[in-house]
Amino acid sequence: MRERPPKNRHHYVPKFYLRNFGNSDHSISTFSCTAEKYIENASIKSMCQYEKLYGKTDELEDILMVSEGIFAKIIKSTITNNQIPKENAGDYLFFILQSNARTLKKAKLLEHKMKISAQTYLKMNLDFKKKFPAFFS
Repeated sequence: MRERPPKNRHHYVPKFYLRNFGNSDHSISTFSCTAEKYIENASIKSMCQYEKLYGKTDELEDILMVSEGIFAKIIKSTITNNQIPKENAGDYLFFILQSNARTLKKAKLLEHKMKISAQTYLKMNLDFKKKFPAFFS
């Protein structure tokens, strides 16, 4: 069995979700705030993603892919039938909570908290201070 390449682009808005607003399965219209221009057919692959957002391994990305497959079917059914299936109301709530938790803002906040925690730990560890005094200057 061939080993698959690692996923470098971790999307904080699932691609299946973006496709529902796109021009095709591969593109979506967007406005680039940094370039200050409208892009009619931007690649969905490059939208709402950040390199290695969920870490250096694909473990979390793989878990999210499984739930995205479930959510994609439910949302497609909702769009087709023009109503949320009652049996999937809880799934929608979970999708909303999961989507909120995986935003870029949350990731940056988590990264910041981890950095502060690591720095606090390292400041308390006297051996580390002695080995790497420049880190604390």
